[in-house]
Amino acid sequence: MEKNMLVYAMSSRERLEILSSHYNDYKEDNVSKWLSRRSLCTEELFELSLKEQKISREKFNLAIKTLDENDIMALNKANKKKNWYQKAMEIFGDEYLYLKEPEIIDFAYAFRPFLNYMKNEMEKVELADFTISENAGFLIHLAEEFVQIASKTLVYDLHEQKKKYEFEGKTSKERFVYYMKKRFGSKASIINFYEEYPVLLRLLTERVLFHVDNYKQFIKAIQQSLPELRDKFSIMEPYQVTEISVGAGDSHGRGKTVVLFNLNGQEFVFKYKDLEIGERFNKFLDYLEKRIGKKFYKIKRITNEKYCIEEFISNRECKTEDEIIKYYHRFGEYVALAYLLCGNDFHYENVIAHGEFPVLIDIETLIQNDSPIKRADNPYVKLSEKKYSSVLSTALLPFKAYENRIEPLAEGEVKGKGINISAFDGSKQKSPYKGLSLINENTDQVKFQYTEFELNGSNNIPILNGAEVNAEQYKSEVVKGFEDICQYFCKNTDEIISVIEDIFSNVVVRNVIKTTQKYVDMIWYGYHPKCMRDYLEREKLFENLWAFEYKNKSAILPEIKDLLLDDVPIFFNNTSSCDLITSDKLIIPNYYQKTAIERVKERILKFDEKEYKYQKLRLELSLGIYKMQKEPLKLGATIDEAVKNIVDIIYRRASFDKARKFIAFEDFLYELDGTLDYDALKIELYDGLSGVYLFILYYAQNNTSPQVEILKYALEKSIFKMPKKKEKNYIISAYDGKYSVLYPLYHKYKLEKKEEDLELAENLLADIAEEVNQNTRADWVNGVSALIQVLLGYYELTKRKHFLDKAEMLSEIWDKEKIVLCGFAHGFSGVIYAAYSLYRATGNEKYFDRVERYLELENKCFDGEVWKDLRKGKKSVSYWCHGTIGIGLTRLYLLKNGFDNDQVRADLLNCVDNVINMEFEEPGICHGNMGRFLFLKEVQNSEMISVATRKKINVLLSSMVKNILDNGIKINSFDKKCVLGLMTGITGIGYGLLGEIESSIPNILSLDR
Repeated sequence: MEKNMLVYAMSSRERLEILSSHYNDYKEDNVSKWLSRRSLCTEELFELSLKEQKISREKFNLAIKTLDENDIMALNKANKKKNWYQKAMEIFGDEYLYLKEPEIIDFAYAFRPFLNYMKNEMEKVELADFTISENAGFLIHLAEEFVQIASKTLVYDLHEQKKKYEFEGKTSKERFVYYMKKRFGSKASIINFYEEYPVLLRLLTERVLFHVDNYKQFIKAIQQSLPELRDKFSIMEPYQVTEISVGAGDSHGRGKTVVLFNLNGQEFVFKYKDLEIGERFNKFLDYLEKRIGKKFYKIKRITNEKYCIEEFISNRECKTEDEIIKYYHRFGEYVALAYLLCGNDFHYENVIAHGEFPVLIDIETLIQNDSPIKRADNPYVKLSEKKYSSVLSTALLPFKAYENRIEPLAEGEVKGKGINISAFDGSKQKSPYKGLSLINENTDQVKFQYTEFELNGSNNIPILNGAEVNAEQYKSEVVKGFEDICQYFCKNTDEIISVIEDIFSNVVVRNVIKTTQKYVDMIWYGYHPKCMRDYLEREKLFENLWAFEYKNKSAILPEIKDLLLDDVPIFFNNTSSCDLITSDKLIIPNYYQKTAIERVKERILKFDEKEYKYQKLRLELSLGIYKMQKEPLKLGATIDEAVKNIVDIIYRRASFDKARKFIAFEDFLYELDGTLDYDALKIELYDGLSGVYLFILYYAQNNTSPQVEILKYALEKSIFKMPKKKEKNYIISAYDGKYSVLYPLYHKYKLEKKEEDLELAENLLADIAEEVNQNTRADWVNGVSALIQVLLGYYELTKRKHFLDKAEMLSEIWDKEKIVLCGFAHGFSGVIYAAYSLYRATGNEKYFDRVERYLELENKCFDGEVWKDLRKGKKSVSYWCHGTIGIGLTRLYLLKNGFDNDQVRADLLNCVDNVINMEFEEPGICHGNMGRFLFLKEVQNSEMISVATRKKINVLLSSMVKNILDNGIKINSFDKKCVLGLMTGITGIGYGLLGEIESSIPNILSLDR
């Protein structure tokens, strides 16, 4: 192996060590070229990276120079002295290896010199006092790891070789075997391959050396621990290790992972780390058992400074229903303990259902320090941080992860769905996005392709009578267990803090400063063939990490060092220290502002009744069992007073940045999947910032005060801005996503005539045609219909035809998605409304035809009194969204604008009669009395309604207003904070009442212009 290509496996620092002695006054500018390449690392961050590496810009400029012949000669001479290079020579030196041919030839054929070396080195390790019946687990793990590292390069190389010459063989499999034999069959050919991909050679060589060393450490640890294994687990001689399985975890610290093994019939887990924290946690559980009579399962383990051996915790079946109840009660206790002890990362793989006991099998992430991520002075960010530092941070409770992956969506999935990786429910689930997978393996058509996949279930669901139980019916027990621990902590704060300080001080824990998935993604990107040809390409890729928003970026260099070795970076912290410890035990001093034990003490001291209620809210929302509670709210004796008080409520609920430039609100909202959450409001019109702004915009027309000005300004700064270029909009709707600002922006432009507002609207819409996709919906709220109505408003106001063109483009979705429901928000009526508006704007008969067709389809669902709600398990209602208010709104619009039809008249009368005689519990617009009020106001002066009915409506409207003023409303609230949103909250009440004062305010039910 003498070719000079192997110098490209040298790092920039290694190159610099040699080149610096050959160049005194190097002038060519390589750094500018380096910085001009696409990267998240700005020049400022690049300079910071050089400072952290203790290298000057001039020296780095030399290190990355294009190598000439003299450079290569000098570097090659130095490279040959490197340990990995010499070991590679040794690994490929076994001539006998190339004479043997395996029965099956797959990608592992390319690694047989490395596997052979590993096997030989393992055989050299002498065993004392115990035997191993089968140690192939280490070899299997090595082969699987090498396939993962090299598969991108092998696929690329196969197809490159196909371009150069014709593969022999009648079948695709035969041609694959031909390629593998030709490329890897002889010593000369396999060396030639790795000379073309020198970084791959270095990486595989370094990794096999790690694995050999780890095997030796494992054997030594077993030997050293035999006396303790005998005493603690009653294991008697002769000792025999069997059933070794390697790789039950990520690779950290030079290839170290989890090893499962069997010793004399007992199963164990071996970890290459000190887990003293596990013993400390057991001690704390002992304390709780004595003080409050609880019973926990405590893992038996042997700890050492370099390793830990634990009993294997199996997914053991429960014997009775009572054991299931106890399991979930204890699960709730663990939620409280994990939160109060500042623990995280207890996801679905880290909890085992062991009979009546949930067992935390990876306890190393207790007593965690503060997040190292730098947070902007932004109220939205602060509210999000509050949410995700709650009980949700433990990962024990259901939550969505990986919501914004860049991979293609799986069939029928929508952006933002995410995956549930919590320990509460580890059942098998389909991934909402596709994964890059090898297809056509072991053929000459092998390639990577995005395919749908499922995530395997875990072992955290209790089993009864041979079947996994349904956790739904036991959620209340989780809450009870949570309450028990929280109440004990609240009543015994001083004692608890003293005990925690005594038990958990001065112990090393793992720190998760970045999600493992982010690291895994970077490692996967680093397998690109380009990165396997030149080490500088891997350095350039991992340079992107400098853009990550850490408060202290000193951890980035150790991260990159680990990634270059193909390890997931890992960090540690002594709970009584502010320092961070790297994978190779280097100290980053004063990484944190306070110690982890101080953080735990602060959390417990602040855990009062108010904080308990908030964490319980998070728990119940996550479990999907929280029931919103209605609280009475007096608004005022007059309409003016009531509206002003609502504005005051909104102002008091606002969170601002220091400059009061941006605004956010914490409130109840429904996610795309229909689940209720309590979160920072997004920009949405339906129940978000855009809806609040629309109300404040019209209120501010005739009501000025410092509060109103601050609200209006901060809302405008928060919602009227272009999204970042990297963001892709997957929601085409006037109520949700980035287009939800268009309706309030239309009214701002209409009232204030600022050209910048119209320009923003046009910029927002610039890429809408490209953003329409297979998941774009047709209905009013979740789809294009309301947005079409908004675009027609812009067209009517500005006479700019591109607004009309975009509206017509969006109408094509009506041909692609079948409408199957009745009603306005999600059914026929909403599309009818928008289609008739398009007909009026264009005169195109196809829109008129759709109106007639959908009227006929919707009326097939009329049962003589109301239109059926075709949703599963739903009854007919009178709401704006799914019932007679919305249907009547559409019929009224048709009749007012020339669609004179007896059936439509009859429909309207049926709707009006139903709405008059129906009263709701909810006060809001979408499902409540304000929606009823606004609809009847629209009908109030219609000639289609009899005089008697109009009188009845007038009386009813007056009565509704009087009732609000005299008695107030009952509205969903938490901790005396009512729901805010436009369509379901207090903003909608204010908007409706404001319409009684300001005649110019548009009807929100149909996004009036």
